[in-house]
Amino acid sequence: YREHLAPLLDVSMNPEPKNTVNGVWMPTVVFETETGVTREKLQKAFGDENIDARVFFSPLSSLPMFEKVKANANAWDIPIRAINLPSYHDLAFEDQERVIATVTSLVST
Repeated sequence: YREHLAPLLDVSMNPEPKNTVNGVWMPTVVFETETGVTREKLQKAFGDENIDARVFFSPLSSLPMFEKVKANANAWDIPIRAINLPSYHDLAFEDQERVIATVTSLVST
């Protein structure tokens, strides 16, 4: 995913700091706020293509048993414009291309 989505300037993936290798258990794309891409648009786009993608995790402080901490701005902001991409050991490149095309269509429209 990283290689094929890199040209999209308004989309970022799991950070990989220098001298590290991200295990990417859950490959995630985050859209810049300016794109207008929201969790709902992402779910619809992936659903329309029959692609099983998973919403980004909400902040723990959003759960009823915890105190809400609105000061954690990134924790509240990122989930509304991100999605976890499909990943599993048998994911065919053709399936990956469908996912890439779906992500690309959201920023090129």
